[in-house]
This record gives sequence, structure tokens and C-alpha cells, in this order.
Amino acid sequence: MQHVIICRTDGTVTDMALPEERDFRWYAEQIGTDIIQTVYARGLKEPYFFLCDEEGRLKDNPTINFLGSWLYETQDHGEPIVGDIMIVKQEMTDEGPDIGGMSESEAEVLAEWLKQNSCRAYIEVMIRIGHLLTPN
Repeated sequence: MQHVIICRTDGTVTDMALPEERDFRWYAEQIGTDIIQTVYARGLKEPYFFLCDEEGRLKDNPTINFLGSWLYETQDHGEPIVGDIMIVKQEMTDEGPDIGGMSESEAEVLAEWLKQNSCRAYIEVMIRIGHLLTPN
């Protein structure tokens, strides 16, 4: 069975088994969006990437996802990721590259690494975001 990792804006990191039958709506529902954006973040090595809310910043009360922002390297450029994210693994199909999952052991290792780095992510992103929000 394949797995994905959900990183919520409240800082929780969850390993989730992928259902056999799924489509884009399923992925979108898991992260609370209608339109998925794929992000190949420098903080994740290929073939991993994450899905996020394409319109997250346009919603009422957008909430920064510190782990997603850290993986996206917001601490370097100042553009945060908002809303929940799903970390997935690229898989090759007969039609070409597609969204897939990872093994349970891969998901466990990655989820643990994310949990261990959650404080670092918060601090590094907040320093950058706080600097941008502080009047000169």
C-alpha cells in the first residue's frame, strides 16, 4: 500500500494510506482545496514534491504552513505556503509522470524528519516573515 504525508497548518504531520481508487478531487479534499498546485520544493529531493492550495492566499484568513514554507525555502525569498499540504512521490505511468505515494517505511522516515524539524521550520520562516512585516 502506498502512503502520503499530510502537513497541516497546526503543525501536525500525518502518514496517510492512499486508497486504491483516487482522482484529483480526492487529493484536493484531503488538503481542503478545489484547485491543486504542485510544488517541487528545494527542501525535498526528487522524486518527492508536495500539493498545496493554488488559491490559498486568496481565501479569508489564510494560515501559513510553516513546514511547507520551510520546504519551499520561504526563509530565503519571503513567499510563504498557506494551507495544508500533501507530500507525494512522482510515479511513472503509461501516460507519463503522475502523483503517487511512497512506501510505508519511506513515509515513516520522512514524517519523523519533518516532526524533528518543525520547530526549526517555524523559527526560520517566522524570522523571515517577521522581518518583512516589521516597519523600518
